[in-house]
Amino acid sequence: MGRYFFDLRDGDSFVADEDGTELDGAEDARAQVRQALPAIAAQHIRNDGDRAEFEMTVRDASGQEVMRATLSFALTRD
Repeated sequence: MGRYFFDLRDGDSFVADEDGTELDGAEDARAQVRQALPAIAAQHIRNDGDRAEFEMTVRDASGQEVMRATLSFALTRD
């Protein structure tokens, strides 16, 4: 078991995870990112319009970055 911290950048906004989550390892952290990032993005895209950029950084208990995921959304109109 280890504690992982999921920091989120939404455009110019940054929210650091101060509490973290206890997980069995990096694969569980990866699964968390794959589930959480699209759900967060979907919520914000509805509010923000046609373009959005999201980045989730995962840190371990020592503060070391262990992975990073990005998600972009762009809606173009004819």
